[in-house]
Amino acid sequence: MPIKEFKDGTKWNKATYWEEGMNLKGKWLVLRKIDGVRMIRNKFGQVMSRDDKPLYNASHLKFSDAEFFIKDWNTSVSVARTARHEEYNALNITQENVYELSDGKFDPRLFICELTDPTDEQLLELMQKQLDVGDEGLVIRQGIKWLKVVPTIFADVRVTGVKQGTGRLGKVLGSIQTNHGSVGSIVQQKNSKGQLLSDYLFRECLWDNRDKLVGMIIQVGYREITDKGKMRFPKFIRLRKDKDVEDLPWLKS
Repeated sequence: MPIKEFKDGTKWNKATYWEEGMNLKGKWLVLRKIDGVRMIRNKFGQVMSRDDKPLYNASHLKFSDAEFFIKDWNTSVSVARTARHEEYNALNITQENVYELSDGKFDPRLFICELTDPTDEQLLELMQKQLDVGDEGLVIRQGIKWLKVVPTIFADVRVTGVKQGTGRLGKVLGSIQTNHGSVGSIVQQKNSKGQLLSDYLFRECLWDNRDKLVGMIIQVGYREITDKGKMRFPKFIRLRKDKDVEDLPWLKS
């Protein structure tokens, strides 16, 4: 569901990822996607993350739901998650560092255009233009439906371990461990007959074969590499039975 809610009842909109072939219809608002930190004020005026945890160093700024950005993503995260404000006085955190996202009053600095029945080609071209100027991509919005249009990068990484899931995934695979981050999301898979498998059944299959899985190479789609060398938003794509060595794009750049 696109609308999320904190424990205190504060509601906010969660964007999901756009994929090619979605065949979008109607009018869509096209905005820049700033590569910062989402900050949401709850009903008590506290600045919280999407996980309903406190964030820092922006409570003096005016916003209700915004993207906080200063210098780059790593700096933004460090400032937002560290309570020691005095360390960041030199950064001069001002109203310019927040980009309001709320419907009807989003920051005009984010606006790009409006599109009717946007095509894949149009969105990919606009996304590339924003990547070229340092943005993370686009967010396209139609009512409460928000979609992130950002590039996917692929890497072949070695499985170093597996973890069992919790809750509804308590008896199947929860995540795959690698030296470059934990991979918990899985692209929908097909069986040998080309039929789509449910997420649960595929996780069950991986868990039943977990001893064989460790040491194998898998292809992972991700959005970016952090300064600690970990993949952001990694997603399992497929097994690479044809490969025995890792292929890491960030080591080639």
